[in-house]
Amino acid sequence: MSAYSRTLTLSSAAALLGPFLLALWAPQAVAETGNAQSQAQQGEKIAEQICTTCHRVPDEGGAPVGPEFGTLAERSDWTAQQLQQILNTEQHEDAVPASKLQLEAVASYLNQLGN
Repeated sequence: MSAYSRTLTLSSAAALLGPFLLALWAPQAVAETGNAQSQAQQGEKIAEQICTTCHRVPDEGGAPVGPEFGTLAERSDWTAQQLQQILNTEQHEDAVPASKLQLEAVASYLNQLGN
């Protein structure tokens, strides 16, 4: 099996298992944390686990397919609704589905990066 085939297989497995694994811990963890700092920390963890398939996350690396999170953070004041609209586009059709709480956490992380 070539390295390319292994990468696709691992990416496919991550895409399939990601939503189930995150569904077990991320919404609860985000719901239990009341402040923006904790929510941003949860968003960073979610971004590291899911988004690095295509995006670079500061200090964690990632694939250089999509814009880096540092660049995304410069764009605007992110909301979960904006992130959901982006995830609904064709270029994100293979993206791991995320709950509203997960998207709120990632938005909080992006906003923290932009400050």
